[in-house]
Amino acid sequence: MQSRQTRVCWSTATAELNELARAREGVFLFESTVLDSAPVFSLFRETLPAIKLRGFSGVFSSTTNVIIETMEADVLFEEGLKTAQDLGVTETDPSHDIDGWDSTVKVLRAGKCFVEPCAETG
Repeated sequence: MQSRQTRVCWSTATAELNELARAREGVFLFESTVLDSAPVFSLFRETLPAIKLRGFSGVFSSTTNVIIETMEADVLFEEGLKTAQDLGVTETDPSHDIDGWDSTVKVLRAGKCFVEPCAETG
C-alpha cells in the first residue's frame, strides 16, 4: 500500500531527478504514469511550448471511467469496480482510485507541468 508520505515525496523526487540529470548533461523524462500513457507531457513540452493553458478537466482515472460507464448502464458500483479490476486498470490497492488519490497525484503533476514550464526543459 502506498503511503501518503510516498505520494507527497514525488514532487521532491522529481526535482532531485531533474537536478541529477542536468548535472550529468541529461534530461529526466516521464510519461506513462498519467492518462494511460497518453503523451500529455511531451505534447506540451515539444509541440505546444507557446501555449498558455488556462485550465483542464476530465476523468483522470481509468478505474473511475470504467465505474462511471458501468453505473450508467445500471450496474452497481461494486460490479463496476470488479470490471475495472478484471481489466487490470485499478491500482494495486483500489482505494487509491476510489478515494481519489490516484487522480489527485495525476492532476497535481499535470498542473505543475502545464501551468509552470515543464521541469524537463530546464
